[in-house]
Amino acid sequence: MWTSARCDKKAYGGGGGRGGAGRGSGKAEVGYKGRKLGKSSDDDSDGSDGSGDDDRSKKASKRPGLSAEVQVSRYRKVERAGKGTLRSKKKTDGDAKETRSLTSPKAGGSVDVSEGSTLSEFARKLEMEVIDLESVLGNLGESLASSEDVVPTDVMELVGLELNVDIRVVADPNADAAQLVRRRAIVAVMGHVDHGKTTLLDSLRKTSVAAGEAGGITQHIGAFVVELPGGHGSLTFLDTPGHAAFSAMRQRGATATDIAVLVVAADDGVMPQTREAAAHIQAAGVPMVVALTKIDRENADPVRVKNEISSMGIALEEFGGKVQCVPVSAITGAGLSDLEECLVLEADTLDLKTSEVGKVSGVVLEARLDKGQGPTATGLLESGTLKTGSHVVVGSQYGRIRSLRDAAAKTIDTVGPSEPFELIGLKGVPSAGDTIINVDSESRAKRISEARAEREARIIRDAQEVIPETEQTGADVEERGHLNVIIKADVQGTAEAVRDSLLGLSTDAVSLKVVYIGVGAITESDISLGAAIGAPVLGFNVRDPPNTLAKLAKQKGVRIVRHRVIYHLLDEVGEMLTGFAPFGED
Repeated sequence: MWTSARCDKKAYGGGGGRGGAGRGSGKAEVGYKGRKLGKSSDDDSDGSDGSGDDDRSKKASKRPGLSAEVQVSRYRKVERAGKGTLRSKKKTDGDAKETRSLTSPKAGGSVDVSEGSTLSEFARKLEMEVIDLESVLGNLGESLASSEDVVPTDVMELVGLELNVDIRVVADPNADAAQLVRRRAIVAVMGHVDHGKTTLLDSLRKTSVAAGEAGGITQHIGAFVVELPGGHGSLTFLDTPGHAAFSAMRQRGATATDIAVLVVAADDGVMPQTREAAAHIQAAGVPMVVALTKIDRENADPVRVKNEISSMGIALEEFGGKVQCVPVSAITGAGLSDLEECLVLEADTLDLKTSEVGKVSGVVLEARLDKGQGPTATGLLESGTLKTGSHVVVGSQYGRIRSLRDAAAKTIDTVGPSEPFELIGLKGVPSAGDTIINVDSESRAKRISEARAEREARIIRDAQEVIPETEQTGADVEERGHLNVIIKADVQGTAEAVRDSLLGLSTDAVSLKVVYIGVGAITESDISLGAAIGAPVLGFNVRDPPNTLAKLAKQKGVRIVRHRVIYHLLDEVGEMLTGFAPFGED
């Protein structure tokens, strides 16, 4: 019989909100007479006669990858957002009308707003007058009938982006408890490379995934559901990579987690990535359970390893602490039922509940560009219900969901809380860690997406302005002992992790600069960029380039390297930095 004595836990807390600034400085000048102002027919001129378009075209033409028309449009929007001013034309009835600058005292900060807040409640949170907030809505093409109408969640975000306020929509504390449902716990399995995380999960879900990983190392976040025996429900597991190069991916796993299992091998003991994983867990403020793996090996020394774990500041239960340590063997199956018991009891203690109706909130675990399906994102839903056909905004991307698939790759119509899923239908590839929200229409989704993209463009532009001109060309970089590289990987999270690992290879003599990272196969554009700046193209876990591209790369003098195991890629780039050795392939 299971007893709660195995998991005597303390209370944990944690959480956080999304960061980032809005797209303006938080100000908007509008005509004051009248409660609502829409856009006038010549608003797009921004009060000018269009004579500045030539200058804008010249500036925009310096930005590659977009048509001149799109660049001019974006330049004007970003320029206006950077000034923090949105002007609405004054009405001309013969008299000069009073104008005033609208701003929220919360500009530059964040505001927690309850889901289902009315316009008047939203205005109070922003410390604005209702009439002023109505004017901002009018400039965004939105309107509400009265101050007591509920403001849609996506409209709140649009207002936040306009006023440079980070709007964090939280559950209504006065919501009917009857609407809340129990959700399964999300468990992240973390630890050092080759300590048995994937094999442990392989045993729990009775499938075979460990053999499919290149080099035996998990290189993507996998999310799947494990049905527990004996009618004890189910758990959602995240299998996070253990290699140092994937610390960023592991950090994402910890922040999307209710319970964390720290895997430590009974023979190897505490390793550098063990400490790193433990730090992520503690920073996330989630309950921890230690799984002591490989206890079936002859050189296993559980006593020594437990002392090493305690030396990290983890108070194990047998030493008077609160953290349970469960010895397990994924090979023999010993201890697996004990681990399941501990996790179920931990989940019961947390009493996890959420709403299946209302605001949809989720997070992207991985994203990639699928050759047949297009942009594809793997995610977890935190609240609400996502349906096929829904309009969504994911980071700065948007789209209409064409297809949803569950962890078993089966097509489904809806997704609920704590369920891993794959989403197809976005216009572009999002980034791991991006939030997922649903909106009422494609037009609203597009506006939110564009507002977020403008904010990101402004941040990037501002960062580029401080880069010295001498660092802008590949030739200058080479002369100063810098090596430019281009990274292409199969998924976004892996590409970012490879970048972070490569940057650590820089030496006093030669430093490495990642000029571009992307998702998908190596393309002609990558080779052209490499030729322009004198950079090799590094492909990780991507297909061989076709012969035509390989010949083109040779003609342009662009080195292509392709590997599926991170160690090999790091070794070869390290050789290039020290001796500029020729690149090859696995």
